[in-house]
Amino acid sequence: MSSPASRHFELGLLALAALAALVIAGLALGLRGFGAATVDYHTYFDESVQGLDIGAPVKYRGVRIGNVSSIAIAPDRKHVAVGLALIDAEAKRLGLAEANPAPTTELQSTNPYQLLVAVVLSAQATDASVNIATRPLFEHIKTPRQMVDYGEERLREAIKTIGLFNTKARNVIALSEALIRDHRGEVPRTRDELQALPGVGRKTANVVLNTAFGEETFAVDTHVFRVCNRTGLAPGKNVDAVEAKLEKLVPQPFRRDAHHWLILHGRYTCKARLPDCWRCPVIDLCRYQPKTLAPTSRPARTASRASSAARTGKGRTASKPRANRSRSRPSRLP
Repeated sequence: MSSPASRHFELGLLALAALAALVIAGLALGLRGFGAATVDYHTYFDESVQGLDIGAPVKYRGVRIGNVSSIAIAPDRKHVAVGLALIDAEAKRLGLAEANPAPTTELQSTNPYQLLVAVVLSAQATDASVNIATRPLFEHIKTPRQMVDYGEERLREAIKTIGLFNTKARNVIALSEALIRDHRGEVPRTRDELQALPGVGRKTANVVLNTAFGEETFAVDTHVFRVCNRTGLAPGKNVDAVEAKLEKLVPQPFRRDAHHWLILHGRYTCKARLPDCWRCPVIDLCRYQPKTLAPTSRPARTASRASSAARTGKGRTASKPRANRSRSRPSRLP
């Protein structure tokens, strides 16, 4: 029977052998693709291409976004790479990668409570309009207690330039009372507790968790929803589906700031009515068709519409809608 010392020695040899095996395996994996030619992003995702070197670096516009994988080419993997390229390219275009490495909401606030109020007020309103209303308000209201003391009537008057101001004023006072009663005047740091507050939905909770507390959440507003469906980054029929796909597909180091960059892209480039495809940094990755041409490249309108007087002179009159016949309306872009 072996002694305890010899057993320890044997276990040590086994551990050393296992460690050596892991090191060798790691070196083997690391050396796969070493010296292999760099693969362009578009070549990698052309399903007709065969025989790519496993481990070869994949680049998009000179930026390395991964390596050739032994996993079969699949839509999910494509979406991950598209997400990397889209977010990274947009960050560089706006100068955010260097000038603003930590992008945030355009809503103005000085603490989590003011941010919560601002996000609640921003529903179906622009950030700019909310900032105009809250800038003087937040100069003297910084806590839930101060808001309750301020009162619903005065708050309604202060935010009357924002849409749905009556309902929003009522919700802000109610959520302020709930914060005092249930959370000692502090903004909670969990989604469930936030969503239990009056006027707070999932998007609002995600914005607060991300912006105030640095959580990796994806607040899907109308801009993010549009960009994700148009580009094919994370298509979904509703905001919950889009959020779930972003949660699954967006890799590090973009997870915390992803939705801010996507919002900026949707607000200033991928606009709802007429997207600026001609200046989009990822036009070659986007599925949206037809692409919008640059203003200087659009065909000029030569034929002017005949005036009503001229049409009447030819025996034509303005058309009238017929009974029981609805006019067709163009489908709205996502």
